[in-house]
Amino acid sequence: MKLGDKVTDKAPLSGALTETIALPAGGTVTVAINYTASGLDTWRYEFNGAQRVRNFKLVMNTDFAEINFPSDTASANGERATFGSGWQLAWDYTDVLGARAIGMDMPKLLNAGPIATRIAFYAPVSLLFYFAVLLIMTMVLHKPLHPMHWFFLAAGCFAFQLLFAYLVDLVPAMTSFTIAAVVSLVLVTGYLWRLGGFRFAVLAAVAQVAYMVLFSYSFFFDGITGLTITVGAIVTLAVLMMTTARTDWSQCFSVKPA
Repeated sequence: MKLGDKVTDKAPLSGALTETIALPAGGTVTVAINYTASGLDTWRYEFNGAQRVRNFKLVMNTDFAEINFPSDTASANGERATFGSGWQLAWDYTDVLGARAIGMDMPKLLNAGPIATRIAFYAPVSLLFYFAVLLIMTMVLHKPLHPMHWFFLAAGCFAFQLLFAYLVDLVPAMTSFTIAAVVSLVLVTGYLWRLGGFRFAVLAAVAQVAYMVLFSYSFFFDGITGLTITVGAIVTLAVLMMTTARTDWSQCFSVKPA
């Protein structure tokens, strides 16, 4: 830290650097702070509860393009320009009352381990949605399946989560995800094609893409797991209601003579 001609190398105490300098009335001093840090999730500049901020300007240069301001901070209100591979942002406060803190979220590297764990944990949910749609399809299209058919279908679906969990340690996450999804789709769709024909296989493939691939892809984005499950349940209900509105359920559930 440099206050005018005074240079100090104090270490932070409880996350704060404190330095005192005496100024005459109407005097000014230039404050320069330089530090190097690693492993920070968020960088912040606090006004320490000041009710009024005057003649303040902060210029931030980032080396990343995907900028994100924390929810309790103010976004840049000054000029914005590209700076190398990132941005140059400015906060310019001439006279502001109740100015909020200034902050920036650091880019987060994708950690595939927790994603693979969450995808595997919620696999039964996606399988439940898929099987619900498939069950109604078999009844409407009059293509009943034996329990052994359901067993092989479940195994083909779970091949996605299993392959992704082991493959993600060897190749990039999105490549692993794509390979695992394609393998599972080929297994299940090919099986249903031989079992019920082309139309039945195509409809089932659409459902599998929606409830397995897209459902699992949502786990790459933090904080939307609950929303994804809710939307998936509502969409599933809507599809089943519209598809089966005119279905004669008494005939579907009737016991046919051997």
